Amino acid sequence: MSANSLTEASVELITNHIRTNIAAALADVRTLNPDNTVTTAPPKEYLISDIQSGYRTPAVFVLSTGLDFRLDRGPNHISAVENMFVAVEIQDRNERLLTYKGWRYQAALSKLLHNTPLEDVPNNVKIITKLVRNSFSRITNSGDTETSPTNKQMFKQETVMELEVEHYEQF
Repeated sequence: MSANSLTEASVELITNHIRTNIAAALADVRTLNPDNTVTTAPPKEYLISDIQSGYRTPAVFVLSTGLDFRLDRGPNHISAVENMFVAVEIQDRNERLLTYKGWRYQAALSKLLHNTPLEDVPNNVKIITKLVRNSFSRITNSGDTETSPTNKQMFKQETVMELEVEHYEQF
């Protein structure tokens, strides 16, 4: 794996980790918060660009914003820190339930992404994801009545996790 592929490798590792483990993490959160009126279905879409249309929610976005190479680990390693955002866009007809849903996705993703080592052994890539901060967007009108079974107004919100991804890659 070359240095040029670090971003692609980290996005794929993180996306696959979320895809594989999010259902169990959401189930754990539901066990701790047994209010059945708040739904937390696993994501339907996984996207790598913030300019998308026609996707179904809940949708996970894994976005890289930059890579800082650190050359202090010696000549046989690439040591870098990548700044990434993992966001989940969610929708609901009820603003209060949407707020709880956002908190629950945040809890599940925190469990999956904080101080988490991930590896692609065939390509000699190792990363550690570190959760730096979490934020929630304002609740907005999604303008989408088509996905609502009763054609009621839908609201949307994003839960955004900011990560520092440490790269350790041997040649």
